[in-house]
Amino acid sequence: MARTPPTFSWISTAIRCRCRDSTGSDVRASHFLELSAFDHVISESYRVLKPDGHFIFAVPYANSADGMYPGHLIFLTNLSKRRIFSSQSTL
Repeated sequence: MARTPPTFSWISTAIRCRCRDSTGSDVRASHFLELSAFDHVISESYRVLKPDGHFIFAVPYANSADGMYPGHLIFLTNLSKRRIFSSQSTL
């Protein structure tokens, strides 16, 4: 029987994720980044991912009704996503 890899969740505060460094194959965030402590979540995701790991995310388009919903801490566009994630390679 195939073993299911562990799944971890953490809240979007400045707490440290329980995962060890460079152990995760994937980090997934679905409609979460716009509500989170963004820099912290990105840094923690980068820390726990293996060198060949994947960061998979979905966010609402910034100019859509969902994207403009009150309570979002940041608004992500295609340009901002490219700028943010291309800079992660220098961490």
